[in-house]
Amino acid sequence: MKTSRVSSLGRLLETALIAALVAFSSPARALTIPFASGGLSGSVQLTAGTNQVFVVLTDTTSPMRSIANLVSDVSFAVTGGHSIAATQTVVPTGSLVRCINGNASCTPVGGSAHPWYYGMNGTVGSQGTLGSGTYILTALVGSSRSLIISNTNFSCRGPGNKCPGGLGNPVNQPYLLGSGSFTLNIPGVSPQSTFSHVALSFGTAPDVVVPIPVAAWLFASGLLGLIGIARRRITGAPAVLPALA
Repeated sequence: MKTSRVSSLGRLLETALIAALVAFSSPARALTIPFASGGLSGSVQLTAGTNQVFVVLTDTTSPMRSIANLVSDVSFAVTGGHSIAATQTVVPTGSLVRCINGNASCTPVGGSAHPWYYGMNGTVGSQGTLGSGTYILTALVGSSRSLIISNTNFSCRGPGNKCPGGLGNPVNQPYLLGSGSFTLNIPGVSPQSTFSHVALSFGTAPDVVVPIPVAAWLFASGLLGLIGIARRRITGAPAVLPALA
């Protein structure tokens, strides 16, 4: 298991604004939770079904400056869910693009995205425990990865409007453009299940997870200090979130 550590380049300690939206119970609707921190932003849409959880991850970060801006995983808890004995794979659906460093845009491509991996938090690949949720869905396992890139009309927003460093890395190609949809098989989940402890990560390097004290959530969207490295984690409120069937 890979141990989380600060990258050798180091990063500055940044103050992050954590925003979490708790949806109210309503039938036949998905629960969408937006996140924003230090220039990174995205959302997680969760829907509980019979023995399944439907996940839509969206990256709204703009401008796109590096591979550290890409959505790489989400962790969460869901009531009724049973343990998953072994790591599972899921092929996300969504539009794909291929990016080349030095080009001014990313090019649409066909075919399927590379599989993502999911299972019990702390047991999937070498990612360790990320966040406090029971389950994790991650792109960072295996030799091929399909991370989620924000939709900026295919245009890269690095210096000189060229694709910034890292986006041309072949290990992560092709990218999911803007968002990706996943169907996870989790026994015991029902349309009445509820979600909690949702956390979203960006980037591809080991990260340092900084726990958010429960008391801090009394200040709703308060400012918290997070360590920014090549991988950045944004954590949602730990309060129970209703799965809107």
